[in-house]
Amino acid sequence: MQLAKELNKKPIYRISDGAQLGEVKDFYLDPGLTQMIAVFLGKEGVFTRKTLVLPLRDIQLRGIDCWLASAQAAPFDLKDWEGSDGFLLVEDVRGRAIHTAHQTPIGTVKDLLFDEQGVVVGLELAKVHVQGPLATSKRIPRSALHSLGDKKNPMIADLQAAEAAAGAMTPPE
Repeated sequence: MQLAKELNKKPIYRISDGAQLGEVKDFYLDPGLTQMIAVFLGKEGVFTRKTLVLPLRDIQLRGIDCWLASAQAAPFDLKDWEGSDGFLLVEDVRGRAIHTAHQTPIGTVKDLLFDEQGVVVGLELAKVHVQGPLATSKRIPRSALHSLGDKKNPMIADLQAAEAAAGAMTPPE
């Protein structure tokens, strides 16, 4: 498992000619918060701002020092991607509150955890408001979330499911 913040700032090169396509600045996630959809490369333009992205399907190798993209890969404006309106930036998920269904605060999102395929497996917590396994691991599995909330409303999680899986999510010392 890797945290999103550990993947930032990696350069992305096109495998065919070695051209640098950009640097990982953030990630776009599907509306269900289940997987990475695209790499956010930043914005460009003074009068007409473009949000540059590269679909994750174009990344052929996610290496330790850099990522390699397919021969035909080229960054493009997110507005040109049909259906991208519901995509979420990882940065927009950070800081969201997580509560139980009865509105008991559990914590706030610090970062997201991904597997090797870019699937969201969990969330790292910045503040933990409960005692027990979650206070130790500071991680909650994605599978324990029932509602994703938004900027004004908290995410809703099943505390029992989160605590049952917390031991497997404890980061190595």
